[in-house]
Amino acid sequence: MLTLALLAGAAGLGCTPSKPSSTPSASTPSSPLPTVSATATPTSTAAATASVTPPSPSPSPPVPLPTGTAAVAASNERLTEAQHTVDSLETLLSSVDAGLAANQATEGDVTGASGVRACDAAVDRRIGALGSARQALESSAHLSSDDRNALEGQIDAAVSGLRALRSTIDADPPARLAADCRAIVTGYRVIGLLVPKVQLAAAADRALGNGDTLTGLAVLLQQRVDAAKGRGKNVAAAQGDVAAIGGKVTEAASAVGGVPAMVLPLDAPGYPANRRTLLAARGSLSAARGALLDALISAGNASDRLRLVG
Repeated sequence: MLTLALLAGAAGLGCTPSKPSSTPSASTPSSPLPTVSATATPTSTAAATASVTPPSPSPSPPVPLPTGTAAVAASNERLTEAQHTVDSLETLLSSVDAGLAANQATEGDVTGASGVRACDAAVDRRIGALGSARQALESSAHLSSDDRNALEGQIDAAVSGLRALRSTIDADPPARLAADCRAIVTGYRVIGLLVPKVQLAAAADRALGNGDTLTGLAVLLQQRVDAAKGRGKNVAAAQGDVAAIGGKVTEAASAVGGVPAMVLPLDAPGYPANRRTLLAARGSLSAARGALLDALISAGNASDRLRLVG
């Protein structure tokens, strides 16, 4: 009865029974969230480096030529340098001439009657001459590396052979000594052939170097011509002298360009017939020296004329 009364009271109060909640319980799984990778994508070092291009270095500005009194001083200094370089060519050619004048049979210091000490001294003299000839090649700027290497190889072979021959001579019985001493000359032709041909190749290189010096001088003189012309001076004669420098330098280069190829193949077995080729190469050097002297004279004339016009 009590239960019925309670139910009736609840109905009288208008209470309605509770409905289940639509909110999911904690045990209901929620919708999955998007997966976020914990590992970040690394930036490529190579790509980053490649994307940064270092700036190109600015080109060096051209060195300005001297002007005014500095231009005069510079051209005078270069003129003196040109005179010295042409003189050095003449000195080298004098050494060539000494070799070409050597006695073909003895080269001046070896005879059949030479004793051991005299023959040893002749070997040492040739080795020293070959060392000096090699030094002349080392300072050559225009000689090709192939030609330089070929000549140095010939020098080295001669030095090795002469040293071996010296040892043989030192151990020779008297009956063999004269023949081995003559081989110092006939086997190598150092004084009459090998040293002169190395010197001719070095002289050709030096002639081309002289041309470079004179060409640089012509540039300085041309600047002075242009400056004087800008001041209203009559520079026609000086301009002609400067132009003549270039023509003579070209003439000298043409004369000596083929000298190394002329002398490289010459060897001791072909001597003295191949001496004609040495003389022809020497003639080419004479022609080049004449052209360089003419260029030097033109440079001196141009300098004098420019000094006079002020």
